[in-house]
Amino acid sequence: MSLLRKLSHIDQSYANFRRYLEIIDALFVFGFGDLFAGIPEGIDHTKSRWNLLRFQRRGAALARSRTRPERVRMLLETLGPTFVKLGQILASRPDMLPAEYVRELTRLQDKVPGFAWEDARKIIESELKRPIEECFRSIEPEPFAAASIGQVHHAVLPDGTEVVVKVQRPGIERKIAIDLEIMYHLATRLEHTDLDLAQVKPTRIVEEFSHVLTRELNYVVEATHARRFATDMAHQPGIFVPKVYENLSSTRVLTMERVPGYPADTVLEQPDLRQQFDLKLLAKYGADAMMAQIFTHGFFHADPHPGNIFFLEGNRLCFIDFGMMGRVSEQERGDFVRTVQVILRKDHQQLVRCVLRLSTQTGAPPNLMLLERDLGDLVEENLYLPLEKISLARILEQLMRTITFHRLVLRPDLYVMFKALITIETLARRLNPDLQIMEILQSAMHQARWRMLSLRRRRENLTETLTDLETLANELPYTAEILLNKLQKGEISFRLEHHGLLPLRETLRIAFNRLAYAVVLAALIIGSSLIVLAKEPPLWSGIPVIGIVGFIGSALMGFGMLFRAVRKPPEP
Repeated sequence: MSLLRKLSHIDQSYANFRRYLEIIDALFVFGFGDLFAGIPEGIDHTKSRWNLLRFQRRGAALARSRTRPERVRMLLETLGPTFVKLGQILASRPDMLPAEYVRELTRLQDKVPGFAWEDARKIIESELKRPIEECFRSIEPEPFAAASIGQVHHAVLPDGTEVVVKVQRPGIERKIAIDLEIMYHLATRLEHTDLDLAQVKPTRIVEEFSHVLTRELNYVVEATHARRFATDMAHQPGIFVPKVYENLSSTRVLTMERVPGYPADTVLEQPDLRQQFDLKLLAKYGADAMMAQIFTHGFFHADPHPGNIFFLEGNRLCFIDFGMMGRVSEQERGDFVRTVQVILRKDHQQLVRCVLRLSTQTGAPPNLMLLERDLGDLVEENLYLPLEKISLARILEQLMRTITFHRLVLRPDLYVMFKALITIETLARRLNPDLQIMEILQSAMHQARWRMLSLRRRRENLTETLTDLETLANELPYTAEILLNKLQKGEISFRLEHHGLLPLRETLRIAFNRLAYAVVLAALIIGSSLIVLAKEPPLWSGIPVIGIVGFIGSALMGFGMLFRAVRKPPEP
């Protein structure tokens, strides 16, 4: 077993080595050779060094014809599934990347060839722990859709129900683990060699990506999202949510009810299909559903593009693909509602405060006067239009550009929400160009505001506050005991420093110095007087010389004190 483990480790190291070389070569090909002073440490590959000059020349030519964000997108598409997913996730994180990179990464395509049916069959039987014939009456070997992580097959259950089966790619976890390890190594190197990239913190990006991708690899998480979405949309008019079959799902296999309809983009492209649906009604259903997801439940579909929305018979609408879902807290929803209300009131000054609540600073504080000016321009360009001409998508896009221009970053969850609203309005207006999206938004915000102010919500808030206070009261004695024990052991020390006492301290110092000076002066005068009265020799014209010296010294000291008091009076 020891030898087998060693051989396995060697095999993994070799796989890492080969993949590392592929990534390094691609970086040079797409003009990113400037990120490395040479081949990374520990790698001595003759082929890479032999091709290095050729790669650099090709990369230089590409760099002249394409922008850096474009080359980043092309690089990620070339490197495969893990890097495509990285780009797609980063496209929803403006707090991590500049806006021009985010815009380019939204164009990433996740279309790859499917894998062999025999591999898919083995995975299904291994995950469901029984022969595939016991699970399905029939299943189509040819996938009808394939992506970077898995592919989807049509199937029929033993009772005749039509379903779709999503199967994860074989070995994808190991491939992603290798890529993540290499990504982290490269990110660490870049943080030490490129100051501009170091500010973006590439290691933090890789850590965040690793967390998100690990969850997406687990189909149980997507099934949980689908169940919650179905519960939230149970009473939403015109919305259908496919059922998840728990007994036929696992971490690598997901079985869901087949949606008997057409993708929205297919309907929009085919005139004969358009005639089968009431597109205006479907547009309203889609907009109402997205508003309810955001403002009522705080849990929404994060990627509602036309390929992820199906139109069903009877003018029903269905969202599919629950791998990417967004969440917004009640506080974030409240901040957004107030922002939109302020925009509608055309209150420029209050809008500045709302925008600052929606975002975070990345550098120096913004110039509030310039920010107010730009927000005022946004309001005047969009709000003095007929209601049917007002576009929420245009307002949100301009708001995001303004926030970015003033070196602010929209909170990540709010950015995902903005993107979802922009996407759903774009689709809804393709279905119904006269759709008044602002009326739908105002209605949803009005209901959300009433829910926040309702007695039930107030009781819930009061109950939560009292529960927190009770918990704090119970934990306080224990916490105090810990602090006292640390204090007794000398593990805690206190240092009090009050800068407001410094002027008083300086005044007292000067006063005490002058008082001591005056006492010495008084003693000198009295002593000299006693010597003069005692006629102590030596004498000069009958007056003791010591007494004369004492009086002269007293006079000099007195004039010196007077001079310092006039030049530097003690400060109060």
